[in-house]
Amino acid sequence: MSEQVNHPSHYNQEGRKECIDEMVEKYGVNHTILWCIMTADKYMYRAGAKDGNSEEQDLKKAMWYIQWAREHFKDNEYASSAWLEAHYYKAADKLLAIIQDYYDRHQKGE
Repeated sequence: MSEQVNHPSHYNQEGRKECIDEMVEKYGVNHTILWCIMTADKYMYRAGAKDGNSEEQDLKKAMWYIQWAREHFKDNEYASSAWLEAHYYKAADKLLAIIQDYYDRHQKGE
């Protein structure tokens, strides 16, 4: 199976930059951070509900987007924005709680 979480081939087309890098160039890092937070929320919402995607895979995808947002948030000129900070931490806290619940359930064999 090809890589589906970290830099999948369908987001790395020959002769182009990776999709998220092109998004930063088109929309700026601040908007891309917000998009990553919203995309992570989408993966958390649908975790395990889409055919062909396991709950674990969707949560890993959500984590990838949250990590990207975190890495770029701390170096972002808008990092002092209270609104952006609140949304980032809200999404990150929600993701961590969902992932913890997932692993707790699987360790118990549910």
